[in-house]
Amino acid sequence: MGVSGGSVTGPVSGTGWRPTTEAEEAMAAAVAAGDQLAYLQAVSQAALILPITAGAADGREKVTWMTAEAGGEKYVVAFTSGPALPPEFRHLRRSPLFEVVRFIADLGWGLAVDPGLPVRSMLTPQAVRDLLAWEPEWAPLDFALGAAVRAEDREAYLSRLIDAELLLPLPTQEELAPEPASEPADYWTAVRTDSAVVSRDVTDPEFPWWRAERVDGVPVILAFTSLPYLQSELGDREWVTVGFVEIVASWPEDGGALRLNPGGANGMELPAEAMRAMYDAFLTAVEDKNRRRDED
Repeated sequence: MGVSGGSVTGPVSGTGWRPTTEAEEAMAAAVAAGDQLAYLQAVSQAALILPITAGAADGREKVTWMTAEAGGEKYVVAFTSGPALPPEFRHLRRSPLFEVVRFIADLGWGLAVDPGLPVRSMLTPQAVRDLLAWEPEWAPLDFALGAAVRAEDREAYLSRLIDAELLLPLPTQEELAPEPASEPADYWTAVRTDSAVVSRDVTDPEFPWWRAERVDGVPVILAFTSLPYLQSELGDREWVTVGFVEIVASWPEDGGALRLNPGGANGMELPAEAMRAMYDAFLTAVEDKNRRRDED
């Protein structure tokens, strides 16, 4: 299984460009080795940055990604980091590679990655369609959750989460201030975390859960299944990786709902009642295990 119709350039050395992210380092190594699949897998490990119009950025227009024509075909233009962007692009959206691929594959469009850089790649419409087959291998959790959402199978979604590890974003010092530093999204508003101490241990009562509030006032805590989805919603920030079961076991009493991958096609919100029910089930399982051990 491969990707037909794609091309990557090289070599990288001898230019003024330098990778600024782990994904770009892997892309550069793949270009040097002439390994197209390794290059594309590296691209999938971080959210793509997609230029949009000023009108789309402020809500006056429908969001439409910037495209370019090449060889009589249309290509969506995407970049892999802020430093890779030309300075004229000021209005941007982020999205995981496979969410972009699923959308443009149906349109018959290609994908231009990092145009103008030594690691640029022009993926033809056929190469974009070929990429879809790699999502189950390169992003198995995201793929499985997306399939469960499309099938409206909540049980399958939850069963896949049981053994999953999630990314919990850590607030910056600015976000720990009384007023949020960032502009709110249209369906939730960032609120101050209860903690003034940044702890990386989710079992610590002082752990700073990244809290938010929907426009209807419902409190939520955000979590993500992969780095591309975290970056798509919150940009570049620190995070901790925590097992879903450990999150349930440590869920704060005032945590409200758990919002997974907000804005993503594989996202889901688990209401506060569901989190409490799972927590009670967890305690019951622990108590049963301890009782059987004592009886033995």
